[in-house]
Amino acid sequence: MAESISDQYETLEKIGHGSFGVIRKVRRKADGKILCRKEISYLKMSQKEREQLHAEFQILSTLRHPNIVGYYHREHLKQTQDLYLYMEYCGNGDLGRVIKGLISRKEYAEEQFVWEIFSQLITALYRCHYGVDPPSVGKNVLETVTMGKAKAPQGAVTILHRDLKPENGA
Repeated sequence: MAESISDQYETLEKIGHGSFGVIRKVRRKADGKILCRKEISYLKMSQKEREQLHAEFQILSTLRHPNIVGYYHREHLKQTQDLYLYMEYCGNGDLGRVIKGLISRKEYAEEQFVWEIFSQLITALYRCHYGVDPPSVGKNVLETVTMGKAKAPQGAVTILHRDLKPENGA
């Protein structure tokens, strides 16, 4: 019998959970690379929820950007009706954790840090929305705008992020 994808990973620890299932930190046995694995149970999902989930990982599999969490692959475990999504592990946590830490220490974020996060967020959203990287800083942005609308490449899929919050960024 062929080895399943999950057999190629060592489970290290549970790092999160939600209504969808569990997120675990895993190590790929072949090279020691650390990833996270979202374990999603299909059993309690409606057909519409399953279709939405399928659409989401189809989108994730096409997005490649330094400021978007990387998607590696998925595995469907037919026997348990679980879906495993293997994604980039963000070891420093999410922006929500950083904000909570600042609040608990009664500190403010440095202005440079705020600008860096803002820049990363905007470039990632631009890639989602237009399918290309934004114009470089200093370039005449008006060249890319026609009648108030940016030109998306022909055939590009427009993605609107529906759940922007500090906990969804790394």
